[in-house]
Amino acid sequence: MKREKLYKKCLDKWGARAQMLMAVEEMGELNQALARYLNGREHNVEEELGDALLMLEQLQYLFGYEKIKKMQDKKVKRIKERMKKEK
Repeated sequence: MKREKLYKKCLDKWGARAQMLMAVEEMGELNQALARYLNGREHNVEEELGDALLMLEQLQYLFGYEKIKKMQDKKVKRIKERMKKEK
């Protein structure tokens, strides 16, 4: 099953609000895992990053890949410009 089809099924089954809340939860778990990593403690960053990325992909599907891609391109351009200035 293509991911887009799965994301649609998830949104149809649980609704956009529930999936947004799940994304927030998964990103919170990633924050905790990163903090443990940075503090030299046992962590599960890879697992939590995988969970967060899946939820972020669902949000991209929900809000529109093209809109998100345009925003990403804009942000990348801004970063490149900033890096040129800081040479």
